[in-house]
Amino acid sequence: MKKIFKKKEFFMYTLLSAYIFLTTFSNTAWYVINEGTKVYALLKLIRYVCYIMFVAIVIGKNVKHRYSIESIIFMMGLLIFSGIAACTGKEKVLLFMVLFLAASYGVKSDKILKCALGVQGGLLFLTIFAAFLGITDNSLLDVERKRYSLGFAWSSLAPILYFFVIMLYIYARKTKITLIECLVLEIINIFIYKYTNTRMSFWVSTILLAVLATCLFSIKFKDALYRLIIRLKKMIVLIPVISSVISCMLPLYTANGGVWEKLNTILSGRLWQCKNAIFTYGFSLFGVHMSVDGFTVANKGATDTSCFIDMGYLHIAIEYGLFVLVMIVSIYTICIWKAYKNNDICMVCIIVVLSLFCINDRFLLHAFNVFIIYAFCDNDVFKEINILKSMSKPIYKIIGMKRDN
Repeated sequence: MKKIFKKKEFFMYTLLSAYIFLTTFSNTAWYVINEGTKVYALLKLIRYVCYIMFVAIVIGKNVKHRYSIESIIFMMGLLIFSGIAACTGKEKVLLFMVLFLAASYGVKSDKILKCALGVQGGLLFLTIFAAFLGITDNSLLDVERKRYSLGFAWSSLAPILYFFVIMLYIYARKTKITLIECLVLEIINIFIYKYTNTRMSFWVSTILLAVLATCLFSIKFKDALYRLIIRLKKMIVLIPVISSVISCMLPLYTANGGVWEKLNTILSGRLWQCKNAIFTYGFSLFGVHMSVDGFTVANKGATDTSCFIDMGYLHIAIEYGLFVLVMIVSIYTICIWKAYKNNDICMVCIIVVLSLFCINDRFLLHAFNVFIIYAFCDNDVFKEINILKSMSKPIYKIIGMKRDN
């Protein structure tokens, strides 16, 4: 029995790792440039095989009654709204991601995140190394700011992936991390910034590592920060909600005094682009299709981005719809609440940083961001959410099951 369990566990983590690799690899320059080739088609086929395997795993878990009724209600709602968004907004990322989340239900989050660290960290450094050797693309994509692709589809992707790798590394090491490790991580951060000039991920990573180093250097600071996080629990849990409001409303802010214009300049014109998108496409319940392409090594930045949305919450609100936005914000809120329940302060901090980071960047739903699985892994907290408990009552009565306390 133990051997069978170990084989099933090994298969599960191998499958999840393969999915993480394939979706992350799809952001490399090689993948984008070689679109339409046989190898490209093969990789895409393997990714769809992963989705089929996820469906099989979900069916197997459902037959064995692994899911609570409350978790099924939540995931079905997410599946339905993402399915509608796939038709209206023609965006299928979330629809396939729901399968990944459902298959990850009950699995140990720390093991998946360690797998993600190995896969994404390894892919990041191999791609950058290959770019400097000339094996893969390392185009100068922005002459004025001297931004290189470093082997990825655009110059901002390598530093942002590194930002996620830093957080995966911090979570894997937790209390064992040292000042030397923080220093090495920051040196690599500076090196990548030198070639990509991507400011937001660089400064957020630097501040995160500086706070962590201060905690390692000063026990008093660490204890004071811990007490503050515990004391502000009710407010911190709502940070994803607050962040979503800021992200959706900030582009519309037009106060006098040039504050908006100054902020727009600091954010590389993103407020102007997002404001154009809001007035062009508007908000809807189920999302709309946006015929806007971002910059890639394939188009060398020669595309109209006057309505391109980089702000994460706003992107979901317009392209997926307000219903999906509410559910995604709920997932991040659940992640923080669950982390508090599990006394996992490290994860609380990571989700808070992510929630704030995605005010300005569209990585709430992205191949780089594996942390979203935390809401579905380990212990089931969906059955403790009052609204889901209320919705599940009639279902429990129909099927004659008793609710777990």
